[in-house]
Amino acid sequence: MNETLEAVLKMKRREITVIYPCERTMKSVVNSDKTELQLLEDVFSWYNYGSQNESPAFLNSKARSLSVNDFVKIDGNVYQCKSSGWQQVDDEYLKNIELLVESKMKYCKTSAWHNLNDIMYSFKKNLLTKQTA
Repeated sequence: MNETLEAVLKMKRREITVIYPCERTMKSVVNSDKTELQLLEDVFSWYNYGSQNESPAFLNSKARSLSVNDFVKIDGNVYQCKSSGWQQVDDEYLKNIELLVESKMKYCKTSAWHNLNDIMYSFKKNLLTKQTA
């Protein structure tokens, strides 16, 4: 068997979901032998304007770039984009964030992205307050 065929056979089918809370969800499937953290870095470039590696599905969607506090699910494992890297979270955390963003949108006229960032800022502020108390 040639090396290229062997490499292809080692690849796994990976299900990727990019989640912009209360905005949109974009799903794709790739064949890859990369780790989840390597795939997360790929997904970040696929879903960011100017990366020179944007996926056609992303470009056609007219979605905003994947950003801090957005989520990516790979094979059922959920990660939140941080200012530097990724943090693995669970489905319940993601659902709670989406509910908070949706709830805030009912009385706040800003975008889902702004509401998400306000909520995450409040979480961080409350965590820092608890640590210094």
